[in-house]
Amino acid sequence: PAFAKQNSAVNGLFLADAYYALQRYPEAEAAYRAVTQVDDNLGDGWFGLGHSLLLQRRPKDAIEPLKEALQRMPQNQVAALALGSAGLLREERAIELA
Repeated sequence: PAFAKQNSAVNGLFLADAYYALQRYPEAEAAYRAVTQVDDNLGDGWFGLGHSLLLQRRPKDAIEPLKEALQRMPQNQVAALALGSAGLLREERAIELA
């Protein structure tokens, strides 16, 4: 069962990464969400979800998944940078709406 779960998550990650590479970010978001539901310890799933949301100009929604990614992959500098970018973009958007 554990192997099947891991295999399912990895296969889902391949699909999500393919959507991401094709710049089909809504589909990538859905696939990454499915990956995190199958295996919530897979940091790459959380990172992909957060980055897909960021590229859809949804920085507020991207913050929590990117935090989850960093909890699982604390040395991932790209995830840290994406989280910082999401925070800055969220602040810029709040200023624009004010």
